[in-house]
Amino acid sequence: MKLYLLTQTAVHRYDVYLEAVVAANNEQEAREMHPIGGVVFNYERNAWLYSNGVVYQDSDDVCPDWPVHPAHVTATLIGDSINSRRNTHPYVICASFNAG
Repeated sequence: MKLYLLTQTAVHRYDVYLEAVVAANNEQEAREMHPIGGVVFNYERNAWLYSNGVVYQDSDDVCPDWPVHPAHVTATLIGDSINSRRNTHPYVICASFNAG
């Protein structure tokens, strides 16, 4: 797995995630991750799907704490994961949250 720095410039206010470091198999998979973990983007529903079953969609292209679509997220390759043999599922390593 590869390590990616996720950044976003679509959501500018308090109580939002600014960036995250994630382990993913490729850039697209990284961009489809939400910084809280357990959330992936579903293109068929055009929405974030949370592990608890909650679906988030917003016509304003901005969800409460992260861009509503992966197109607004930049994934920059920063290295290789040393845990790649043990974990093949993408996961969040750390995230930066701008609390207000």
